[in-house]
Amino acid sequence: VSVPIFEELLQQQSEFEGHAIYEKNDEERAYNLLSGAIDFNAMQSVRALGALICHLQSSIFSLEVDGTVPISSIREVDYLSCLRIDSVSLRSLGIFCEESHPNVLKGQGKSKEGFSVFAMFDRTRSTSGRKCLKEWFLRPSCNIDAIRARQDGIELLSKSDHTEIVRIINASLFKGFDIPSLLLRVKRVTATYLDWCRIAQTAEAAVDVYETLLVLRRRVKDKNQLSFLDAVINRIAVHTMRRVAKMVIGIIDVQSSMEEKELILKFGLNIELDNLRSTYGELHDILHTVGEKVLKDNPLLDALSVEYVPQVGYLIALTGRSKEFVPDDFQFAFAQDDTIFYKNETMLQLDSELGDIQADIADCQASLIRELEDYLLSEEVDLQRTSSSLAELDAVLSLASAAIDYNLQRPRIVEENVIIIKGGKHPLQELVVDSFIPNDTLLAAKGGGTISLITGANYSGKSVYMKQVC
Repeated sequence: VSVPIFEELLQQQSEFEGHAIYEKNDEERAYNLLSGAIDFNAMQSVRALGALICHLQSSIFSLEVDGTVPISSIREVDYLSCLRIDSVSLRSLGIFCEESHPNVLKGQGKSKEGFSVFAMFDRTRSTSGRKCLKEWFLRPSCNIDAIRARQDGIELLSKSDHTEIVRIINASLFKGFDIPSLLLRVKRVTATYLDWCRIAQTAEAAVDVYETLLVLRRRVKDKNQLSFLDAVINRIAVHTMRRVAKMVIGIIDVQSSMEEKELILKFGLNIELDNLRSTYGELHDILHTVGEKVLKDNPLLDALSVEYVPQVGYLIALTGRSKEFVPDDFQFAFAQDDTIFYKNETMLQLDSELGDIQADIADCQASLIRELEDYLLSEEVDLQRTSSSLAELDAVLSLASAAIDYNLQRPRIVEENVIIIKGGKHPLQELVVDSFIPNDTLLAAKGGGTISLITGANYSGKSVYMKQVC
């Protein structure tokens, strides 16, 4: 499906009524059509939809007028599925702690994560993985199945038997980049040589992760852990990622592009482009030969050079005493510093035969890149789904690494209104004291009560105890 959805609905309505193409400013007809899909009496939904559209227009969908954005799925999100925590509580509990960047010049206007729970658990290898992990900390899930699935993944990836496989997966994730950001630059036609190299590298990294997960799957026996792996594997569009890597690497000379810091296409893609680049490579020798001929035809000149100026053409450059003996057939073009440039019949002939060679090369390359962009955007749904799967895998790997380092135990999630903790510790406080005394917690509707009264002297640990339970 593509958007703008509303314009497509209006178009279909116009065709059904036998009218011409609709007028975009026909607000009454637009209202009547949309009222069949949206309940305008539900003011909260209408306001939320308006805010969402404004946000999308100003951030994600800021493309050309006729630009389209593929929609992979439309689903209803239950607002009760996530725990809503305000920013003050997040700071008070030490979940997040933003600090000013220590380098005033480099980090002006930016902040970095300080000593916090999130900083402890953030071992992600990719930008998208860090975004996913941060989203989990900002809006903790209330879905028991989702929590248990993550726990299965953490338990699986924290086993010592899988250390080498985890290391390989982490190395592959580290090679990848944020696919949504790369695709957005492709849509805006602002992708640089570096973006294309990163797209190829990310596609190859995704394939490596997929193949490594298949190896891991053959070793796993637990049904729940297999379900976690299958959920990750099935969302990686491996065939698409292989095609993307093959297409990009087949068209773009990645190594040369990185060395020259500009987009360089491979030879053999287009005969016209190959001929132009070959001519451009020999251009210095061609102009030197032409210059010698012009100098021979004009013996009064001491020296001259023939130069190529993009968008201007081929020119004769005179300096020094040669400027005093300008032949009659030399037509003044322009002067720069101590050099004067001229045109003559020979230069006009070069303009006709060779043309603006740099512009011609750029046009041919742009045509090939446009085809590559069209193909890449046609696979956007698979690319986005793969990116999401890899991001979640990276987040789970990060939590598994922290669980190993801090010797964390898997909690058992139950439906009952009860919290039972044996030997609980505060993860941050334990790092800053020589010895931390663990504490038990029992909060239950039956047997223990849902409220505990904590007393003690100042600096006895009451606040730390409350924070570790929360």
